[in-house]
Amino acid sequence: MKYLMYVLFQVSIIHAFAQKEQWLVDYTDQYKSQWVNQEISDVTLWSIDGEKITENELKNGVTVFNFWFASCKPCIKELPVLNSIAANPKFKDVLFVGATFDSQETVTKFLKKRTFDYKLVASEEFTKQTMNVKVFPTHLVLKDGVILDLIIGYEEDIESTLSDIIKSAIAK
Repeated sequence: MKYLMYVLFQVSIIHAFAQKEQWLVDYTDQYKSQWVNQEISDVTLWSIDGEKITENELKNGVTVFNFWFASCKPCIKELPVLNSIAANPKFKDVLFVGATFDSQETVTKFLKKRTFDYKLVASEEFTKQTMNVKVFPTHLVLKDGVILDLIIGYEEDIESTLSDIIKSAIAK
């Protein structure tokens, strides 16, 4: 009887993960249909360092957006990999922007313990209203202001996946 209960418990866990994964697949498909091949326009962002990121910058070359927040465990887990990608000499002309709905104060406090080598933007309006991001982390890759591809949710192989998308964007 204990074994049967154990098996039923395991099956219910597997079923729950499968449902979650299907939900994420459905959400990703919906978000892709909404955003891929769309141009980001009328956007001016300010980094937490006071640096202006203009629409003109977004429309000239490849831009990678990472949407994250300070208490997101998967977001934190992928930071070393994202820093490695941003440091890759092949991507020296790519603009890397980390956007969060957290306050600038929260981000500054976060950076005292961790390193994030993207230009960081603390803007709830841009993250939640303009881009309508609901799942974190989310990555968008743009070429000349147009969204080419995106990754929603944590991926074990984010380094390879994101690097391949960036290489493809550079080659276009």
